[in-house]
Amino acid sequence: MGAVLLPEPGASADLRAAPGLRVLIINDSEEDAALLATQFVRAGRPITHGRVDTAARMRDALLAAKWDIIVSDHVMPGFSSSAALQVLRQSGRNIPFIICSSRISDHAVEAARRDGVQNCIIRGHFGELLPAVERALGTIPDTADGKLLHLAEYDRITGLPGRALFMRMAAQRLAAIRPTEHVVVCFIDFARLSRVNLTFGNAATDRVLALIGRRLRAGTSETLVSRLEDDRFVLVRGGFTTLHAVQAFAQQTIAMLAECSVHGELRLQLASSMGVSVAPEDGIVLDDLMGHAETAMFHCRQLLGRNGFLFFFKSMEEHAARSAVLGGATQAQLQLAYQPVIALDSDKVIAMQALARWLHPERGLSSPECLAVLADDPGTTGRAGEWVLQEVCRQAAAWHAGGCAGLGVWVNISASRFRQPALPGRLSRILGESRIDPQCVTLEVAESALVRDVEATLHTLRILKRTGVRIAIGDIGIGGPSLGYLKRYPVDVLKIDRSFVAGVASNARDAAIVRAIIDIGRNFGLSVLAEGVETAAQAACLREHGCNSAQGLFFSAPVVAADVSGFMACRPVDSFGPAQLR
Repeated sequence: MGAVLLPEPGASADLRAAPGLRVLIINDSEEDAALLATQFVRAGRPITHGRVDTAARMRDALLAAKWDIIVSDHVMPGFSSSAALQVLRQSGRNIPFIICSSRISDHAVEAARRDGVQNCIIRGHFGELLPAVERALGTIPDTADGKLLHLAEYDRITGLPGRALFMRMAAQRLAAIRPTEHVVVCFIDFARLSRVNLTFGNAATDRVLALIGRRLRAGTSETLVSRLEDDRFVLVRGGFTTLHAVQAFAQQTIAMLAECSVHGELRLQLASSMGVSVAPEDGIVLDDLMGHAETAMFHCRQLLGRNGFLFFFKSMEEHAARSAVLGGATQAQLQLAYQPVIALDSDKVIAMQALARWLHPERGLSSPECLAVLADDPGTTGRAGEWVLQEVCRQAAAWHAGGCAGLGVWVNISASRFRQPALPGRLSRILGESRIDPQCVTLEVAESALVRDVEATLHTLRILKRTGVRIAIGDIGIGGPSLGYLKRYPVDVLKIDRSFVAGVASNARDAAIVRAIIDIGRNFGLSVLAEGVETAAQAACLREHGCNSAQGLFFSAPVVAADVSGFMACRPVDSFGPAQLR
C-alpha cells in the first residue's frame, strides 16, 4: 500500500499509475486514516490513499488526482461530511461517497442518503466497509455465482452480516473469550413490522429494518448483529466483566429499540421482545447460546408483553418454547417466594417482600440467583405483573385472616410498569378484590426509574398514593440525583442498595453513604430500609446509625408462602406492621 500525503495548495500529484484502489479519506486524524487503510489491506484490497480535513485541501485533492471513492468522517473540527459533499458537487466530479464515523444519528443518516451518500458505516465495523465500497463502485461480481455469494454474506436491506458470516464471526468471538469475561447473546423479535408493511408498504418496512440494524450495531465494534428472519435479529457482544453490566446493557438495548422512528409525518414505535443468554454461564457453544436466547425470548413475549427482556435460565428448557406460561395449568410454573423485612429496634417482622421464581415440577423452586425478574426490574409488564400483584394481595389477606394482622407486603414495580397509565386503576381493583388495608402494601420503584421525567413521575406517584399504598424508592445510593427531588415526591421509604450495606461495617466510605441516606430519611420524615444484610456486624452498624428496618440472609433467606406461618411463629410479627415504614 502506498500512503500519499496530499500536496500543498498549488502543487500537483498524479495517482493514475498508483497501485490498488484510490481512496480519498476525509478525517482530521492521521491515525484513524492509517487504521482505515490498514483494514482494506487486511481484507485483501490494497489501496493508495490520501487524507484531507478541510474544504480547501479537499478541492486541491480533487484537482490533483483521480479518486475511485471518498470515505469521510461525519463531524470534524471545522469540517463535516455534508460540507465535503458540497465541495464534491462543486467540483463536478462523480465519485462514490461513503460515511464512516463513530457517531451519526438516524436522522443524519437519512439526510445523508437523500444527499447522495452511498452508505453510512459505524467506525470499527470494517467487515461491512469493503462490501459497501464494492457496492458503491459496482465491483461486486455480476455473475450469478458472485451475486449469490454476496447475498449469502450480507443482508440486502440492512447491510448486516448474513447468517453464515455472522455464525463464523460470533464463533470466533466465543472461542477467544477471556476467563473473567461474559459474552451476551440477544435474540430479538419485533411484533409490529407486519403492520408497518400492510400500512406503508415494502419500502417503508425496509427503511425500518435498516434503522433497527443501525441502532443495534451502533456505538462499538464489539457488537455483532445479524438479521435472521423478517422480524428477528440476533446480537452478540463481549467485554463484560460483571453480570450487572450485562443487565445494564440489556436494559439500554431494549430502551433504545423502544424509541420512536419517523416515517414522513408519522412517528412509529416498534414493540420488541428480547431473550438473553450469557456465556460462559449458559454455555460456550454458539448454537446452544442462540437457542437459549430464543427460548427466553418466547417466554418474554408471553410473560412480559412487549418492550421487555428476560434472561435464560435452565428451567425454561422444560417448558414448550411457545407455550402461554401463565395460561391454564402452566400458571403453577410461576410461584412467589417472600423475604422478611425486620424492624431493627424490635427484631420483629413488619413485612414480606415478594420475589417471583420459576417452579420446576421435579426440582422445585429455582435458586435465588435464578429469580425470574418478573416482579423485579426489568419489566413486570403484561399478565405476569398483574398476576404477581393479585397473588401478593390475596396472600396478604390470608395471612391477616390467620392471625398476622397488620403484616405488610412489598412488591417491586419495574420502570416500564411504573410508566403504564393503567397501573393505578388495576392496583385499585386488586386492592378492592382482596379487601386488605392498602397501607399494608408497599410498592418499590427503582431510583433510576424516577429521575427521567420529574413532572410525569410526580403525577404518577400522586395517583398511586391516592390508592392508599406506600411507596418505596429502591437502589438508593446508586443513582443519587433523585435525592434532590425527595422533598417533592410523595414517598414513604428509602431502600439502601446492598452494595453499600456490604461495606457498612468495614468500609468508611460505604458507612458514610449509609449514614447520609439515613440522615436524609430522618430529616424528610421517611423510613429507611437496608437490603442485603448478611452479618451481625452489618446489622449492628445499621442499628447504631438509626436505620429503621432491614432484610437479608442474616435474618432469613426467601421462603415460600406455605412456610411463612412457621417462620413467623419463631419470629413475632410487629402488631403495628407497616406503621414502622413511616
